[in-house]
Amino acid sequence: MKKQNFIAIMAPLAEFDQLQSGVPASLTIAQAALESAWGTSELAVKANNLFGIKGQGTAGSMRLQTTEYVRGVAGRVIADFR
Repeated sequence: MKKQNFIAIMAPLAEFDQLQSGVPASLTIAQAALESAWGTSELAVKANNLFGIKGQGTAGSMRLQTTEYVRGVAGRVIADFR
């Protein structure tokens, strides 16, 4: 997905959220772009999860390998994303 398309899709949603939460739309868009590789990550494409939210929810979860840092040391783990 092109960066301009990602922003065009996210902007109205982030602006609405800004009215509800007070979080600036620009920060929401930036975080979504960072976490989802501009909407192209496996988690974004397959599970519509732009923020890398871990956990199990009523809608189900997706199990993926991810990198976690413990005391500054990177390690690969399997985690559930909702």
